[in-house]
Amino acid sequence: KKAEAKAAEDAANAAKKKQNCDSAQARLRDLEGGTRIAQTNAQGERVFMDDATRATETAAARKSVQEWCK
Repeated sequence: KKAEAKAAEDAANAAKKKQNCDSAQARLRDLEGGTRIAQTNAQGERVFMDDATRATETAAARKSVQEWCK
């Protein structure tokens, strides 16, 4: 029974890792794609991401890819 529980837990962890990897890769592709990225601010207005924010977000996305896609 313990082996089955361990196998189920391992499978769930692997699925979560794959999902996180796929999400991180998609985010990185979006950021590196060169298209303008818009976000909604606190007032509900659409604001385009500036270069500094994009660079910060890209670095964070690369780190996520390295973490989840080993």
